Amino acid sequence: MKTAFCIGRGFKGKGAGIYRYLSDGGFTPDFILFVFPSSKRILNHPSLPGIVKKLASGVIDFMPVAVLKLLFFPLLPKVKTPVYYVKDINSDDSLKILDSMNPDYLVVFSCGIIGKELISKFHKRILSAHAGKLPEFRGVSNVEWAYSEDKELYGTIQLLDAKVDAGDIVYEENLQKLSSPANINEIREDAFDKTFQLFPKALKCLSDPQFTPAAQPDVKTTRYKMHPFFLDLLKKKVVQKN
Repeated sequence: MKTAFCIGRGFKGKGAGIYRYLSDGGFTPDFILFVFPSSKRILNHPSLPGIVKKLASGVIDFMPVAVLKLLFFPLLPKVKTPVYYVKDINSDDSLKILDSMNPDYLVVFSCGIIGKELISKFHKRILSAHAGKLPEFRGVSNVEWAYSEDKELYGTIQLLDAKVDAGDIVYEENLQKLSSPANINEIREDAFDKTFQLFPKALKCLSDPQFTPAAQPDVKTTRYKMHPFFLDLLKKKVVQKN
């Protein structure tokens, strides 16, 4: 099985963790497609100073890949796996690389919105992680809602579809919740890290010719970003009680 790891964030932390989980699970990617951050993503970065974001976002879209590789060198993959660099997951350059390499499956993380053309070209071959049970928990803030509503927390690996969180389910697993989180962010980080560890299990399922992913029912269940009022209630419920 030929796999590609498409990553749109620095190859540290979560990105490096996913690569390690894939490798440890026997599915070392055959190549990495590294997608440089867009100007929009830089503008939305929470920790960069405002002036830095404005300057960087103003020029990054015009910089050639060779220059971006120098600027982002500390964040690039330092592995033996071949790495290809693009400025947009949906660009012609990206499509040419993926067409040429023709992986059986693409594991994607933080690459931005995947366009319809790419989804069509690799129909039912693009895997993404979702920290929530589908279809009940589509959308965002799913981890927080599961804790808030005392619902079971699930990690799900799905095949990308044009509709949000509506793709076929390859693998899902009930995740153990944290009993004494220090803050709300910790419950999100824990849930996503456990979900990322499911990628090899999903690929193992797909390697079985008898396996068929589960289609989701066409129901409207989208969750929305949790309002600060409810976040405060959740904090009192799961953090301050400790």
